[in-house]
Amino acid sequence: MPDAALIEILPRRAPTIDSLSRWIGLHRAAGRRIAGLDHIRQSILDILTTYPGERIMRPEYGCRLRDLIDRPVNAQWLADLYCEVAVAIQRWEPRVIVQRVTAQMPRPGHVTLDLTLRLKAAPQPQTIRVEITP
Repeated sequence: MPDAALIEILPRRAPTIDSLSRWIGLHRAAGRRIAGLDHIRQSILDILTTYPGERIMRPEYGCRLRDLIDRPVNAQWLADLYCEVAVAIQRWEPRVIVQRVTAQMPRPGHVTLDLTLRLKAAPQPQTIRVEITP
């Protein structure tokens, strides 16, 4: 066992957005390598556009946004949208903590979500935009 006096304790560096690069994946359309916020954005889009039951080995995976289709767009609809999005991301994306969800409907049937997230690997919050279309 090494002598405790000889062990140098290195100062811990604050995490940065660059430390997200250890999470890498493939871009779902282009097939190129992606990392960091791009990978998180793609993962969140995958969560939000997958309906529970579509994944055979993970039947609970996804978000029930389709349940909001054909409902009147009012305050209750908006509250349900925020809840579904926040709960699904918190459950299936372990790299982030959802701080805020805002939604816009630029045209009928299209929803743009602005998600303010605190990344567990970086102290500063990040805002990403996700567009959901039919």
